[in-house]
Amino acid sequence: MRLRVKDFDVVSPLRSQSIWHALCKFADAKDEGPILSFMRPSSTYVSLGNHRSYQEIDAELCERMGIPIYRRMAGGGTVLIDKDQLFFQLTIPSNLISASRSLSISTVLSAVSTAFNKTNVPCKLDAYGEVSAENRKLCGHGAMEIGRYMTIVGNLLEGFNYQLNSALLNLPWEEARDHVRTLMRDFVGPGSDMDYNESAMKTNIALSLGEILGLAVQEVVNFSEMEPEVSYFDEKLSSSQWVRSENRLISHQEQFQLIKIRAQVYVLVLCRTKYRIVVSIVFDEIVKITYTSRAVGNDVESIAYPSLTEMRSVIDFVTNGGETAFVEQILHLVNEKTSTNRSSQHVNV
Repeated sequence: MRLRVKDFDVVSPLRSQSIWHALCKFADAKDEGPILSFMRPSSTYVSLGNHRSYQEIDAELCERMGIPIYRRMAGGGTVLIDKDQLFFQLTIPSNLISASRSLSISTVLSAVSTAFNKTNVPCKLDAYGEVSAENRKLCGHGAMEIGRYMTIVGNLLEGFNYQLNSALLNLPWEEARDHVRTLMRDFVGPGSDMDYNESAMKTNIALSLGEILGLAVQEVVNFSEMEPEVSYFDEKLSSSQWVRSENRLISHQEQFQLIKIRAQVYVLVLCRTKYRIVVSIVFDEIVKITYTSRAVGNDVESIAYPSLTEMRSVIDFVTNGGETAFVEQILHLVNEKTSTNRSSQHVNV
């Protein structure tokens, strides 16, 4: 058995999704053994995770901008994909690495991180399971299974358009978009331009994955025999019925929205009749709260690093019946800040 490697180079946005789905289906049907593939999309599109709601995207804006929306079978969030992302996909018998999907992903990402470092992209597999540099996520990842085979997919973020990414999200309050945009800017994509050799990067990823699997690497020319599977997924992943299907996580105005920026970096949005609140949570700590309410005269108040308890638990707290108590704490902080400002103004006068 060998790790066969196929470089599809630059492909259409749809094919950058359908090909690796097809590889997994084809490999399972033919028992092809491990396959590593590479590709880069030629232009921009939105990829919905299998369990994410179509409502999370501003579909009208996407249509006006000519940005297609596809739904992948792998999990994960709603992401903007463009030509500044180099995709790699390892399609492999599910039991060849580990019976645990999370352990399999971690094993692959660890090998990929080694390859990145060998190719002038300094990074590490951090404690939160992300390939990162100085807390900035450098590699998206996901996984899916078809029959006896699993595909673990990743994308090296050579750049990240946080402005467009945040603009395409369907958010109920523009203040929430500001939180999302700021955290995307600070925690996703490289902090500066990458300088690496793409051919060497692909070689190093292949060799690193071959080493962890104990397999020699073999380059292959084509997989033309799997064209029926590719055409099948071209249609499936782009069909309106599949993309818009709503038997998934649905974000209603009356429920909370949780936008994951990277592991342990979130924006929590609560929009109610009497108040609106957005919370930025970074590595277990609330770093910013923006709040408006009739109780504070409908003014928008923002508090940086508020004096509340550790807030990784705020997500569980709010969603398990503690929302009222949490909002009361915030309202107290807002009123306290407003009173302090008024007192300061009075003293200055």
